[in-house]
Amino acid sequence: GNCLPTHHERSSRNGGFQRVEQNYYDEDDDSDNDIDSNSEEALSLNELMYSAHSFHVMVVPVSITMILAALAVTYINTPQTLQEGAKVMSEAYHVWRVDIENDSTSKQLVADFVNGFVMVTAIGAMTFGIVLLYKYRCMKVLIGYMMFSSMTLLGVL
Repeated sequence: GNCLPTHHERSSRNGGFQRVEQNYYDEDDDSDNDIDSNSEEALSLNELMYSAHSFHVMVVPVSITMILAALAVTYINTPQTLQEGAKVMSEAYHVWRVDIENDSTSKQLVADFVNGFVMVTAIGAMTFGIVLLYKYRCMKVLIGYMMFSSMTLLGVL
């Protein structure tokens, strides 16, 4: 068998899906292993049923989880816990605290700009780092990061 990647595209001729195999070999290569880029075979009923079943298998548990999470947030939180959470989250990303009553307007403005600059720089650096990890195929580090961030979000929130 061949190991060439395939993709599916919509066929305008018969309204169905067709598998199109792409030729990734050089044009000058005349070996017997070349596959004609125009060769097409129709998507079989088994493949279509498998795709529909895979979608259905994923949608049911995700939908149940989303509904249960929405119900939990609605009925478990009280106004007091919501207010405490909002206060903690509003102070979480401040580098400099702004004292509204005692600080002048210009000092508050500078502190707000510095806080914003720190946040934008941190997000940009993390994004750049993730892109570099992806570029150099550090998949174990990326998977570890995703697991850590998911567990942190689930544990904190």
